[in-house]
Amino acid sequence: MIISPSDHVTHLHQSGMPMVLIDRQVPGLKVDTVLVDNEHGSAEAWPATSERSAKPENPSTDP
Repeated sequence: MIISPSDHVTHLHQSGMPMVLIDRQVPGLKVDTVLVDNEHGSAEAWPATSERSAKPENPSTDP
């Protein structure tokens, strides 16, 4: 379930609904949270992607 704005999340949490927030934090709300580090992830992905895309592939000459 996707809920926005955060006051709805707070209301549901106060009513006792179990929840895990994904890629979002609500200040003052103590619930389990899964966060994504987009900056680190893109830095990790960029070198691998650029190496593959920069190398031309030729099946007749590649070993």
